[in-house]
Amino acid sequence: MLRLKPAGIFKKVCEAIKDVTHNVYFDLTEKGLFMRFLHSSSSGAAWVEMLLLSDYLEDYRSDHKVSMPMNMNINDVYEIFDGDHDDYNGVIALMSITSGFLAFNFEDSIMFSNMHSADAPPLSVPPEYRDLANLEFHARVKMPALKFEHICAKLGLIDKTVRISVKEDTVEFLTYCFSIIASVVCKQTSIDKSGDELKCVEIQTIKPVSLTLDVKHLKLSTKATPLSNTTTLTLYPGKALVVEYNVGNIGYAKYHLPHQEDKTEEV
Repeated sequence: MLRLKPAGIFKKVCEAIKDVTHNVYFDLTEKGLFMRFLHSSSSGAAWVEMLLLSDYLEDYRSDHKVSMPMNMNINDVYEIFDGDHDDYNGVIALMSITSGFLAFNFEDSIMFSNMHSADAPPLSVPPEYRDLANLEFHARVKMPALKFEHICAKLGLIDKTVRISVKEDTVEFLTYCFSIIASVVCKQTSIDKSGDELKCVEIQTIKPVSLTLDVKHLKLSTKATPLSNTTTLTLYPGKALVVEYNVGNIGYAKYHLPHQEDKTEEV
């Protein structure tokens, strides 16, 4: 059982994934509530993991020592929050998982959403991402989430892939199609006296690195923009880009995106 206060954060999580996938695995553990899913395409599979920490969830308890993976249609959950409950910041939602359904207890009503395949096995981390935690990343970039979303949207109009390159204190986003070449370069900037992180780009470079990503996967990761003011890009050479949104001290959303063959290498 867990109590979300305010319930609006769960609505934002649903908004971030409802147009991307239908089935999400809910996993209640001692650490908190995990939501995981795979987004497959011709260019590989993107692995998405979201976590709401148990410290943030009121009256949270996991009645089982092992995790309880459950596969459900996220649109069923989103529709519950899309009704007459407009003041999500003032609503306490009690969510319990029993016998294959979710129960949402609002101040004035109780709503239910059926689970699917409640006895389904856990969703395993794809092999290509399983060892990332043990690998050394070559660069990490923290930047405004809206800026990253804008870059992905603009470059995505030109071609299907974008190359992200980090060198010293510079990160470049580049794509091209026939005679059209588009590039966005961001230099490292420090937080000004006002402490406005929305204007800040922080770059940590261990070694120069370039990754080429499918635009569809990049746009997928920007679905979580409403969850955080900033996003962090971690580049693992020849492997993957991890796009992370920290939701304050509440939890996080992580998108693991596969590296593509770099057709822009000669540009």
